[in-house]
Amino acid sequence: MTTLHPTRRTDRSRRGRLARRAGAVAAAALAVLTALTVLPVDRADAASSMWVAYEGRSISMAPVPAQPVELTAVASSPLTAVSFSVGGAVVGSTTAVTATEGTWRATATVDLTGRSGLTAVRTRFTNGQVSSTVDKTLRVTPVATAPAVAAPTTLAGPDTTGVPAGVRLTPQVGDLTVFKSGTVIDGIDLAGCITIRANDVVIRNSRITCSASATNMVVATSGSYTNLLVQDSELDGSGIVDIGIGWQNYTLRRVEVRGTNDGARVGSNTTVDASWIHAMVRKGELHPDAVQSTGGGNITITGNTLDPRNYTTGDQGNASIMLGSELRPFYLQDVVVAGNRLSGGNYTVNVRGDATITRVSLSRNTFTADAKYGPVLAPPTVTVTPDNVMAETGAPVTVVPTK
Repeated sequence: MTTLHPTRRTDRSRRGRLARRAGAVAAAALAVLTALTVLPVDRADAASSMWVAYEGRSISMAPVPAQPVELTAVASSPLTAVSFSVGGAVVGSTTAVTATEGTWRATATVDLTGRSGLTAVRTRFTNGQVSSTVDKTLRVTPVATAPAVAAPTTLAGPDTTGVPAGVRLTPQVGDLTVFKSGTVIDGIDLAGCITIRANDVVIRNSRITCSASATNMVVATSGSYTNLLVQDSELDGSGIVDIGIGWQNYTLRRVEVRGTNDGARVGSNTTVDASWIHAMVRKGELHPDAVQSTGGGNITITGNTLDPRNYTTGDQGNASIMLGSELRPFYLQDVVVAGNRLSGGNYTVNVRGDATITRVSLSRNTFTADAKYGPVLAPPTVTVTPDNVMAETGAPVTVVPTK
């Protein structure tokens, strides 16, 4: 006779149900895990190995000017793209990523124009189909307005620029590289070129004749060094050197520049004042400009005589002043062009239509009627006041809008 045990059978049945339930839970978890590995990830809390910098420092509560600025996204894992947004609107993006020793960086121009105070910026780090975001708050600060500039009282030319009469020059041969801050170069007649690698350097009462330059400039400096002053001097490229002086953080005052393809290349924090830049010499396929900028801010061009024409070859040159934003920092802002006498070129002043422009103005300039196409080619974002006039008639200049 067989004895039944209902309690044991019930226990085995319960254990079976629990095992089946556990299997179903495990299968569901596996399905979720599988989906997470194949679907894009969009997290609002990025890993601590991702951060955002402005001028090398974290943007968290950092003061940042209300203008186009460069922000850099940094990550310890691969990136293919980065975008920045404020209030849900994208204000900057890039797919240009560099990788060095396990760190990925992407720098984009972010337009903060018109914003002020505490501003939340969301940075999206993207690697293919996977993305993460970092939210930081910075402090947007106002940008100082460029000061008004008085009209010149004397026309810049051979009597007002270059080495002053009576100055005795000491001949010197060979290129110079200046490494000591505060160096003053005074009263030399240099057959060579000058490279600046220091702050607060002064070149005055000197003639620099450069015929073979490793930097392609008669006088070369960069954004790493500040407050270069060149005054009462002559820069001569001998018809060989590309550029008279460049690129940033310098002042040119009562200086004659001649014999180069471009006279002055002007980047951020530059002043070209009361100078005579003329007789440009075309180099290959390059376009001769008396003054050219490819981007920057705080640029002042006042009281100069600018004429790119080459009277020996009959070359008209490209422009007295050529402005754009095609190189870093990829914007052009706070540019004052006032009280100059401007001649020649295809258009005497040519501002690229694709330039990122904020507060660029032309006022009280006199144009001679010798440009190939006209006095001014510029987008509507450039302010051209009615006191820009033609020398021959006194009539306001005609502005051709860029397309």
